[in-house]
Amino acid sequence: MFTLNTTQIDTLNDKGYSDLYYIKQARMSVSRKDKTSYAFFQIFIAVIYAIFLLATPILGQFRFQQAKTKYPIEYFNSTLLAAVESDSDKSFINSFYEMDGEKNLMKMKEKTPWQDRRKMSMILKDNDFTGQVSFGIYFYILLVLYFIRYLIALFYKDKKINPDFEPTVAVIVPVKNEEEHIYETIQRCAENGYPVEKMDIIVINDGSTDNTAEEIRRAAKDFPSVKFRDFTVNRGKRMAITSAVKMTEAEYFVMLDSDTFLEEGSIRQILQHFQDEKVAAVSGHTKVQNLEENFLTKAQGFKYYISYRLFKSFESVFGTVICAPGCFSAYRAEKFLGIMEEWHSKTFFGRRCVAGEDRSLTTLLLKNNKIKYSDKAVASTFVPTTLKSFGIQQKRWMRSWFRESLYVAKFMWKKNPLPAISFYVMMFISMFAPITLFRECVLMPALFGITPGFYLSALLLIIVTQSLFCLLTGKVKFSLYGFVFSFLYFLFLVWLIPVSIFTVTSGNWGSRGAVFDPQKMDLNENLIEKQVG
Repeated sequence: MFTLNTTQIDTLNDKGYSDLYYIKQARMSVSRKDKTSYAFFQIFIAVIYAIFLLATPILGQFRFQQAKTKYPIEYFNSTLLAAVESDSDKSFINSFYEMDGEKNLMKMKEKTPWQDRRKMSMILKDNDFTGQVSFGIYFYILLVLYFIRYLIALFYKDKKINPDFEPTVAVIVPVKNEEEHIYETIQRCAENGYPVEKMDIIVINDGSTDNTAEEIRRAAKDFPSVKFRDFTVNRGKRMAITSAVKMTEAEYFVMLDSDTFLEEGSIRQILQHFQDEKVAAVSGHTKVQNLEENFLTKAQGFKYYISYRLFKSFESVFGTVICAPGCFSAYRAEKFLGIMEEWHSKTFFGRRCVAGEDRSLTTLLLKNNKIKYSDKAVASTFVPTTLKSFGIQQKRWMRSWFRESLYVAKFMWKKNPLPAISFYVMMFISMFAPITLFRECVLMPALFGITPGFYLSALLLIIVTQSLFCLLTGKVKFSLYGFVFSFLYFLFLVWLIPVSIFTVTSGNWGSRGAVFDPQKMDLNENLIEKQVG
């Protein structure tokens, strides 16, 4: 279809990088050294978690000055108790001391429990307040970063359309068992308003067991720009994309999930950012298609909006978007092909990085290029409707977030200081969010009677400011959904973070549970059923 320079694709084929090559390449075994290293890595994370969990109580143990067993009567009444403002606290202290008139002393009763001695010490030294204020520094930094994000994101403007910029583009759609939506997904691409002669729509049917293949064939008859491939067995999204890019000579790739619907003009809009030669990828803006189905989908609608319109807007100003999501993003073909082999063979402690192909791809491109975001290039996708499927999806996303954050941390400091500092702080806070929550809301109240007032107030302030951001950007209903998502996060999602970190090498494709296992694949079988194009 196109007459572009195909040197990189020809080079891949000359080296024997066929579909069979990628299958063989994936059939690696994990060495004993990698297994041992991974075990030590998990132990290291566990130790860091334990230190972070216990640091405040242990330091508090040494910092607290225990209430003395004896005080001069005059000092006890005129100085010590005078510094205590609450009548109930004064009464509490008095109840555990008795007067020794002969020695002119106030003596602590012998059977005073250690918990009460600790409480008296905290009252007398005002440790309750100082402990919370010192912990508050943690949140002051977070709130400042949020405030900066808000300001920059509020004034974010997308690229204007240049009618003379019409490069060739291939829309790539990997699909597995999506008979209900795949036809409309293809139709939305074909009728998006982009010149048909400059666009390929490539659909890879990755071993579907329903009527997906029939729906793809129906779409191929209706829309001449459609090309497709059928795999007889599931091989995973990464390998589906790898096969697709070798079927086109387009200058740019648009990656789309099989249940994602493009709004008209989105292809043209997302490509506008590539007029800057330093841009290697662009994230589109994705909304929730089934937003009104239940409270869970509404909560995800808020999360999607904040993730894109707040966080990606901020990152896009500096060209440092951390993740170009697989549901809808675009890539410069030259840059993509340049890292395709590294992306496909990427490992973590000797294990192939199966889940999170979009984050992995973004990480490799971000190192030496810019990654942007387009809020006017809009698509909508279906999100999980049950807690079980939502939990499976979130664990997969969290695993890839943690793994790829470790890679990004190696070079992010070389980028603009503002997004770099924001990245490192948010990475730290996200990793330790469950530990912080447990420590402040369970451990500290149980051991020392410290109420988590400051902690909860800081969290409420963050939630309110996010809701305010929704109001200021015209999304009134999302301002209410934000409170729903916050309850969901602190009651359910936050506890998946440590689970995901300790199982970071596990992976599957989405919430369907499909797992590509090259070890069980027969290399002699006919992997490709049919190719049309």
